[in-house]
Amino acid sequence: MKRLVIILNITIMMSLSYGQNISTSKDTLKYLMDTSFGNPDSLYIYNTGNETLSIDSINNFNHTYTYTYWLDYCNQDSIVQSGYFGSYSDVFPNGSLFPIEISANDSAKLIFQFIPPVTKRSAFDELMKDSLHIFNNSKNRPMVQINVLNDIPINVDEDKRLSNEYELEQNYPNPFNPATKIVFNLPKESYISLVIFDAVGRRIQTLVKNYMDVGKHEIIFDGTRFSSGVYYYQLMVGNNIFTKKMLLIK
Repeated sequence: MKRLVIILNITIMMSLSYGQNISTSKDTLKYLMDTSFGNPDSLYIYNTGNETLSIDSINNFNHTYTYTYWLDYCNQDSIVQSGYFGSYSDVFPNGSLFPIEISANDSAKLIFQFIPPVTKRSAFDELMKDSLHIFNNSKNRPMVQINVLNDIPINVDEDKRLSNEYELEQNYPNPFNPATKIVFNLPKESYISLVIFDAVGRRIQTLVKNYMDVGKHEIIFDGTRFSSGVYYYQLMVGNNIFTKKMLLIK
């Protein structure tokens, strides 16, 4: 009696999602220095693999200035970790920001905000151009480059300022601890109000409420008795209202 011998060739296909694979929702960020307060640009990072994706660090590679960024890492619409990367990361280190870990087949939202550099004013309006390098443990893209573009001028030449306009400048330094300088320009003698608000819009201090002479004025805000966080300062002159954001870090 003859036996029937059947030989089966079995090929095991390895899943393309083996390990960690990274992808992003976009490759360019815009308008990080947001003038409306609250809408900085963001991107989603996806882990399409079956192991945990770890973002070890994010560095910027602009050679004109040492740019600084504030990053919020969100998961399921909740902020998990926040902190600086760039030049301020040395001044205000945040050891809890990295690594950022994304579970298998999961995603995370990264919200980026640009912190303007403290520089001398230039003879030209300067536009922000930079690139961010996201270093991670993925199998497919261990370094992801994200371009950063911003067509809002960083600096404006002092000579370009119109003397017949009211102006509220960005506070310096920013971020600050514990005090910062607020500068504004008045084209004529005016009754002004300069007020500080917290992040939810509550008035916490009135710095000036009086008549002031024409010219540039410098007012110091001391945040010693306030906690770390985002604050707003508002200049009111007649029907003109100017508001800017500042960051207190302790």
